[in-house]
Amino acid sequence: MSTQELKIQITTTLSPSLAIAGWDILQMKKALNRLGYYLPQSNTGTTDEPERALFEALKDFQRKQNLSPTGIAMMNDSTVRRINTELAKPKTGYYVWRTVEDERVRESHAVKDNTIRAWEDAPDPGEDFRCRCWAESAEPLIRGVDDEVIIALVRKGEKFKPYLYRDKERNITVGIGKFLPTVKEAQKISFKIKDPKAPGGERPATGKEIEQAYNKVRDFRRGEKNLKAIVFDPKGSLELDNLLIDEGAAKTLARQHLEEDKRILNTRFPEFKKFPVPAQKALLDMHYNIGGDKFNAQNWKGLFDAPHRQDWRTAAQESHRKDVGIDRNVDVHDLFMDAANGRP
Repeated sequence: MSTQELKIQITTTLSPSLAIAGWDILQMKKALNRLGYYLPQSNTGTTDEPERALFEALKDFQRKQNLSPTGIAMMNDSTVRRINTELAKPKTGYYVWRTVEDERVRESHAVKDNTIRAWEDAPDPGEDFRCRCWAESAEPLIRGVDDEVIIALVRKGEKFKPYLYRDKERNITVGIGKFLPTVKEAQKISFKIKDPKAPGGERPATGKEIEQAYNKVRDFRRGEKNLKAIVFDPKGSLELDNLLIDEGAAKTLARQHLEEDKRILNTRFPEFKKFPVPAQKALLDMHYNIGGDKFNAQNWKGLFDAPHRQDWRTAAQESHRKDVGIDRNVDVHDLFMDAANGRP
């Protein structure tokens, strides 16, 4: 069930002075969390206890929706109807999945803890039965810039491939240049299998199926004498076209990748967040493509020296990559020149 399908139906009055059904409390907390108004305590997560934060969040919602900020909601009243109206709107963007991080957290949710996820993905935090998880807003990659703009930039250079393939460095990769160093990493991804017997013609891939596909790609030798990416298309001899990820899942992986890229760039350039927006875009694209182990001051001295001086013209001159297409090099060069010329 996605956020768009959530609809609350409370049976008791939510008021700090009244007894409230536990299920009504959970519904309201999950709804207000998804709408960005409620955050639980990190040591308890989402519970059926009616703590003060719930009613303050409800007041905040009412206030911003031009409703009377009573902090009270009743069955099918104007507050509940407005919440359901807001929940019905398409939810886009990204959030951070949080768990209580104790022994009670189910394994499938523990692996999502502190990861960036798209609202289009399922399940959402708190959606599964007795789930105490919650969502926190994800800080944008670049202030004032939609994350989708940055993802589109790296996608243009990396391309989107819904199946496993080997890149120019012979790394097993999927989606928008997502490197999968091990089978275990591949098994964390929501691959799907084409299956005419399944509803909608597809079903989730099993861990064993992912392992088999991964090993086939790993052991395949065709084309190793050249540096072109080895792509397994629907007509390929490995018959891996039925193991796929959708574009939404690929974008989520790219957003997670970019979050780590940003973290590393912030350590290497303490003023990174203050750089002109085009320069931040350029550096994110280069780090995404080259990787933190190779994109460093030792290998890129001329480029790494330039940002410390705010010398974006030199950065543009030093940004050329030998193993990417002309268009990608031109795009990054032009972004650095935009920074040099004060263009947004």
